[in-house]
Amino acid sequence: MLCRLNISASDKDNQGLFETTNGATIKNIHLAKVNIEGKNNSGGLIGSATGGTTVSKSSVTGNIAGTGATGGLIGTYDNIVFNGTISVTAPTVTEAYWDTVTTGIATGTHGSGKTTTELAVQMRKLLLKLILIISTFIIIVLIGVMKT
Repeated sequence: MLCRLNISASDKDNQGLFETTNGATIKNIHLAKVNIEGKNNSGGLIGSATGGTTVSKSSVTGNIAGTGATGGLIGTYDNIVFNGTISVTAPTVTEAYWDTVTTGIATGTHGSGKTTTELAVQMRKLLLKLILIISTFIIIVLIGVMKT
């Protein structure tokens, strides 16, 4: 989890943790208490996603502002493939969320909006899963050390 990302670039396009992506796979990235200000194409995670970018199991909380194409997770997307024809496809977004309370964005086309409380509960669950995984790893290592 990355906390308190601050981007203040009201005169620049494509603002977010990643300004632009092209065919990227972004997974398990959680941003908390962001403050992002851009011009066009501003999002908490990605300013502009192209080329079939995939986002999964990610979330953003905080404030995101822009003058055009602004989103909690992704500002704008465009997947253009040229093989004699042109097609436009939305990026794949699964299990990805933004904070509807702090962003002021109630609905969107990428991911799902959740309240601050809902996201806090979800983050606690993820943290507990992580603690369980780490604890299990430590126990396995200790058992291996004790056997030698």
